[in-house]
Parts: sequence; structure tokens; C-alpha cells
Amino acid sequence: MRDDRISSVRMRMGFIDNFNVPPVGSARGLSLWWDESVKVTIWRSSQNMIDTKVEIIQIGQEYRATWIYSTPYKEENGLF
Repeated sequence: MRDDRISSVRMRMGFIDNFNVPPVGSARGLSLWWDESVKVTIWRSSQNMIDTKVEIIQIGQEYRATWIYSTPYKEENGLF
């Protein structure tokens, strides 16, 4: 899916910001979206994960969240 189409869908759904991990080879990449109720700091990322600090603005609480993707195909899952 093209970046402009993804951005259009994201905005229509009410997500104001995002972070993308570009695709590698035939992989589709990763995309993390959020709205104005949270502040997200990206600590690091790779082909299979996005490591973040998430602050819930209204209450001022911070959390660490690591978003992980693994292929559903067992034969492709060796490196994970």
C-alpha cells in the first residue's frame, strides 16, 4: 500500500501521528498510529518491533510498550 493512501486512512480514523518501519524485501513494514491523547517516544525499532515510551497526557502516566510482529508462517519464523 502506498504511503499517501496509508496516511489518508490514518487521518480519517482520527490518528494524528505515526511511526513507520519501512518494508524489507517482500515484507510489508510496520506502522504504529496514535491520537492526541498520548505522547509516544520511539526508543528503537527493527523489522520486527517498535520499542516505545507512551505517556497518557491527561493523567501524566508513562509506560514502556514494545510492539512486536512475527510472521504467521512457521517456515519464515526461524529468526524470531
